[in-house]
Amino acid sequence: MQQTMSDKVPDTRQSLSDLARRYLDTLPRDVAIPTSRVEQGLIDEGIPVFDNWLDFHENYAGYRERIGGDGCRWGLLHEKLIYFPSAIDVIIVDAQLDPSDGLWYIYCADVHPSYNYMLDQNGHFQEGPCSSFNVYIEQQANWNHFCTSGGKPQMQFSMSQESIQQRVDEQASLVSTASDQYNEYWLADNLLAVRNTESLRWLKIITR
Repeated sequence: MQQTMSDKVPDTRQSLSDLARRYLDTLPRDVAIPTSRVEQGLIDEGIPVFDNWLDFHENYAGYRERIGGDGCRWGLLHEKLIYFPSAIDVIIVDAQLDPSDGLWYIYCADVHPSYNYMLDQNGHFQEGPCSSFNVYIEQQANWNHFCTSGGKPQMQFSMSQESIQQRVDEQASLVSTASDQYNEYWLADNLLAVRNTESLRWLKIITR
């Protein structure tokens, strides 16, 4: 029997932190379409097959996430769409080549299209943006843990950049697993702050 790329997909969940794995355990997970069908679907549509796409589907397809009041189900291919219904029963893989940067992008969730749930061919997650979907999971795990582990969380909208920097310098540490070339996550017992890695501008801070 000929071995396909999907037969060799690694379990990248093993590289997640304990906190991120515990967060995943709190999410419901539906039975997902086999990764081999995703691979064949890409081939049938004339779309290049990228390892990180198959890796994502194998490890995370079927998980359901709440985004505010909206729902989201991860995966590259679904029998039926729940959160963005379609008139057809079996949904084809939806990927496209962006001529502006020469990269392929694929939709990676059953979710309203106003959310930019796409992976590029290098595995970068566009909604974050994040350098990988694993980093996105780490970020969500930190937000979830901070907001549910005691005290009433409050988003601070009027705090100055200087005030945030002072509080972070005095109290917080960088969360390396949730940080990448796009954003840095800084955590203390009573605050969680996010800073743009390139501009070094603080994007948001939540306290309790």
